Amino acid sequence: MADYHEHVQAGVVFYGGFLVVGGGLWLMPTGSALRWMEVLLPTGSASWETVIGLGICFVIAMLGALWPDVDIKSMGQLVFYRLFLVLDLGLLVLYYFQRQARYLEGAALLGLAAMLPLIGKHRGWTHSRIVMFGLCGAIAAIPMIIEGGVTWVGLPYAIAALLGYASHLFKDGILFTR
Repeated sequence: MADYHEHVQAGVVFYGGFLVVGGGLWLMPTGSALRWMEVLLPTGSASWETVIGLGICFVIAMLGALWPDVDIKSMGQLVFYRLFLVLDLGLLVLYYFQRQARYLEGAALLGLAAMLPLIGKHRGWTHSRIVMFGLCGAIAAIPMIIEGGVTWVGLPYAIAALLGYASHLFKDGILFTR
């Protein structure tokens, strides 16, 4: 069983490998055939926006590498529950100042979602390939729901989360098993 150091290292390798291979393909002089990488990499109008986007994707990949162990006392649980606390408090503060019910509803849903990993067993549903694809698909879909149409804004972040999550399942020997 891998500890959090090994999961983070695997996340770095998976995401770094994606950047090296994808960046190499993108830079190949084959014209627009491989410009699909423009959709997969967070890019902006300025190079610093691209660097910030890649940094955010890196953090998301590391969080994805820690997420499956949120169901036990672990570094992943410590990180995520602190993050949940900050997000929940932020939603409550927004509700207090703006009095819009959507913030209160968001705080309630986040609290409910934060409890779900604790009701399962270790290496239960959080260590599932179905959940891996479902959570990462939700990351890609959230901007589309907000925009009300097809947008690829969330795709780089979903891919980063998928790579991190897959690295965790790989280190635990679950990714390619039945």
